[in-house]
Amino acid sequence: MRRLHLLRHAHAAPPGKYRDHERPLTTAGRAAAAQVGRALTARGDLIDIALCSDAARARETLDLVLETSGATPELRLERGIYQADCEEIAALLRVLPDEVRTVLVVGHNPGVGEFAAAFAGGGSTPDLDRLNRFFPPAALASFEIAAPWNELSWKGGQLLAFLS
Repeated sequence: MRRLHLLRHAHAAPPGKYRDHERPLTTAGRAAAAQVGRALTARGDLIDIALCSDAARARETLDLVLETSGATPELRLERGIYQADCEEIAALLRVLPDEVRTVLVVGHNPGVGEFAAAFAGGGSTPDLDRLNRFFPPAALASFEIAAPWNELSWKGGQLLAFLS
């Protein structure tokens, strides 16, 4: 079985003072990102690869998650995640090597939330209901996947948890 963790970046400073791509996390966003790292540690999830948007708020979110979880995955900054839609996120996952067991994707809405909703083929009804309503900053959807990465399909993931 494989695991996929989809994480929307934590809460960032509003546009205006910063260009959108360079917006840093707020104090609350930094705390929320650290909480995600602690949650992954509590589950004992070992991340093989982290695919992350190259936007400052996504990179900072990932840094805090890894710092608090102690994880040391292979890191891939992917400019394409910045404005990725469902299909673009799926395309990044479908080319992963078969030996990769656990992946963390750190990105943005609407793409991350739409991907999670389209990918969820089952799981806890309350979590699925919340996931389908809103995917807030620092939300983490964790899926179990039976198929190889290159056969990733819609409704192909079993939602294990939705932390929001």
